[in-house]
Amino acid sequence: MIELYVIFSVQPAYIEISRVNKTGPGNYSIEVTLYFPNDYLLPVRLGELALTALCPNGSSFRASLSNVTLMPRIVNIIRFRAHTDMLPSGGGCKVVCSWAPDPLPVYLLGIHVLNFTREDEIQTGLEKMPFVWAGWRSFAVKSGNCTYFEVYTYPPSAYEARVVADYLSMPGIPVYSVTGFGHGIHEFCPREPSSFRLKGYYIVVLSEGKSWQQADSYPPRLSVSP
Repeated sequence: MIELYVIFSVQPAYIEISRVNKTGPGNYSIEVTLYFPNDYLLPVRLGELALTALCPNGSSFRASLSNVTLMPRIVNIIRFRAHTDMLPSGGGCKVVCSWAPDPLPVYLLGIHVLNFTREDEIQTGLEKMPFVWAGWRSFAVKSGNCTYFEVYTYPPSAYEARVVADYLSMPGIPVYSVTGFGHGIHEFCPREPSSFRLKGYYIVVLSEGKSWQQADSYPPRLSVSP
């Protein structure tokens, strides 16, 4: 019963396209990353978690996962793989995220089938090539410890990635930079925790004249515990 209470209180925080790849003539693979926080002490079991997207150029895709567990007191990073015959472009894609609890406790409690939905919009990042994405591999980070972030470009291209400190009412201050090609995983060790003065850290990537920056929300930006 407590788990059902929790599932009424959680919802996805942010959705973004994190990878694209041409797998054959008229066939593209797309990876979508979903950030799903669970601030409670209990895990939440989902029977199904699904995404459906429709983009301005007519491209569409759907992906789903079964038997997903949202671990407690963290931001769960969930990745979907989908296929489409046309790369999404033309601005933002309309996305519907739907999730349903594990059917067993719902059945045992005699509750009608529950299904939750959220509508959102994701930017494709494909208006200008190369496609660029970067993201943190974990959000459970304390000051003095290290974490990792991933950078991906398609087609594979040289890049410079910068970690920027996100200060309140001040321009961001770069605190770390690294270069790479195509795809890389890099370590970052924050020296200062998030506070009233410092909101956290975000990633900026420069590649082939294109500049990409993480969205303003937390997540996908990184907060650091004391």
